[in-house]
Amino acid sequence: MSLENYLLHLQKSLFVQADRDPNSFRGQLHTHVGILFNAALENPRLIKPMKRFVAAFLGVADFDAAMKYVIQNNLPLHPEEIVSLAGAVAGIAILDGNPDLATELWSLVLTTTRADLSLGLVRISDKEQQDYDSARFHGILAREMAFFAVSNLFGKRPAALFSVLDLCCGTGLPSSYFHHRCDSLVGIDLELSGLRASGRHKNYTGLLEGDVRRASALVNEQFDLILMNGAAYFFKDLDWLMGLSSVLRPGGEICLNVFLCPNDHDTMTNCAGTVRNCHSLPYLSRISGKYGMQVTEVVPTTIYTYPGFHVRIEKP
Repeated sequence: MSLENYLLHLQKSLFVQADRDPNSFRGQLHTHVGILFNAALENPRLIKPMKRFVAAFLGVADFDAAMKYVIQNNLPLHPEEIVSLAGAVAGIAILDGNPDLATELWSLVLTTTRADLSLGLVRISDKEQQDYDSARFHGILAREMAFFAVSNLFGKRPAALFSVLDLCCGTGLPSSYFHHRCDSLVGIDLELSGLRASGRHKNYTGLLEGDVRRASALVNEQFDLILMNGAAYFFKDLDWLMGLSSVLRPGGEICLNVFLCPNDHDTMTNCAGTVRNCHSLPYLSRISGKYGMQVTEVVPTTIYTYPGFHVRIEKP
C-alpha cells in the first residue's frame, strides 16, 4: 500500500465499531492505527512515513510517544480498547524491527494477577469454520508458522518424509503447506468438526479428539515435529508441552508461537478483554531445559495483531 493509497483509504474508512462515532477522535485513532498496521504487514518500509502522518493528525511530534501516553492514561478509550491499541502499536514496532519498543508498549497492559485460560479452551465447530478461516490474520499466521516449523527439517533432509503432531489443529490451516511431505500427520483438538468442514481433514493420517495436555497418552508413535500454532496463549503453564519430548525423536523439534512477555516474568496476561497468556523466552528456555531440550531459534512476529515470537525448541 502506497502512502497515497493509505490517505485515500483513510478518507473512505469506516473502520469503527457500531457504538463508536467515526468522526470522533476515538474512532479516528482506531482507524489510523488499524490502517497503519495492515499497511505495515504489506510493506514495512511505509511504517515511518505513515507514523509521521498519524502524528500530524494527532498534533504531536512523535507517534510512539503519543501512543504510550494514550495507553498509560487510558485516554480516550475503554480498557479493552486500550489493550487492543497497545497490541496493535506493539505489533507495528515488531514489524518495524524494534522488539524493545514492542516490549515497552505491550508491557503497559500486562498483569500477573489475572486468571488464565487453561480451562477455557476454544472449540472450532463446523458452524464457526468458515468465519475462522476467512479471518485474514489466521491465514497469515498459519502460513508463517508452517514455513518456520518445517524449514529446519527440510533443510536437514531435503528428500525425506516427516512425521508431525499438530496440537490444537483447529481447521488445519498450517497443514496445507506441508502435508505432502509427511508420511504421518496426526492432529489433536477438543473438536474436529471444524477441521472436517474445511476439508483439510484429508491432509491428516490420524485425528484424535481430546485435550492436548493428554497427548502423550493419546498417541502411540514418535514424531519429527510437534507443532502448536496460535494456541499457546490458552495455557499459563507449558510444562506439559515440553513433556512431549517423550514422543519426539532425537533431533526432533517443538515449534510454537507465543505472545511477547517481558523477560523478568515467566508469564503475564493482558489486563482487559479476551485473556491471552504471554510467555517469556527465559521461561521457555528453562522448562525446555528441564526435559533436555533447548531453544534454538526465535523470530519476532505478530500473532493476529499482537506482538510475539515463533519459537523453535530442539531435542538433541
